[in-house]
Amino acid sequence: MKRPLLILMLTVMSGSAIAEWAEAGRSKDSIVYYDPATIRKSGSKVIIWSLHDYETARGQIEYRSVTLESEYDCIKKQSRRLFLAFYQKNMGTGITIRKDIEPRSWLPIATGTIKESIWKSTCRK
Repeated sequence: MKRPLLILMLTVMSGSAIAEWAEAGRSKDSIVYYDPATIRKSGSKVIIWSLHDYETARGQIEYRSVTLESEYDCIKKQSRRLFLAFYQKNMGTGITIRKDIEPRSWLPIATGTIKESIWKSTCRK
C-alpha cells in the first residue's frame, strides 16, 4: 500500500524539484541555473528552462525563486520569456505565488551577462 502512494507522490512532484539544474552564473545574492535536459531546438531558435534562486526573499510577495521558460534566437542573439513562475521557497519549491504565461517581446542579449552564458551554452549544442 505504501509503494503506490510513494509512486504517486513522486509523479506529482514539481518539475523544478526533480530537474537536473546546471549552474549558469552567480550574482551578489542569487544563483541562476538552467536545465540542459529541456533544450529544444527548432531551426535557429532554442527553448530552455532556467531557475533563479535567491539568498533572501524578494518583493512584496516574498518569493525566493523564479522559473522561466525562455526562447533564444541563436543567430540574432536575442531572447524572450515564454513563461514565468514565482515560488515561495528556494529551487522552485513551495507555493507557486504567481505565474505569467504571456510570451514577451524579443530583447537583445547583453554581453557579459548570465543570459549570454545560457545563450552560448544552449546555442552551441
